[in-house]
Amino acid sequence: MAVALGNIGSMNAVAPLAAALGNEEPLVRSHAAWALGKPGGAVLTAALGARLGIESDPSVAAELRSALGLDVT
Repeated sequence: MAVALGNIGSMNAVAPLAAALGNEEPLVRSHAAWALGKPGGAVLTAALGARLGIESDPSVAAELRSALGLDVT
């Protein structure tokens, strides 16, 4: 669902996607990070950055860095 919300790009999806960043499943967190990176904006950047600071899964952290426009190498 996160991928669909990211493709739609609605700001109405920000709250549920930000909440999904706290999901126990890395795949859900990764998809939410990708989706939040699509529309851009300060609120989204803050949510992504906050999760990046505590993310333990390397693939999710890479997706968060990518969504933030950070170097993922």
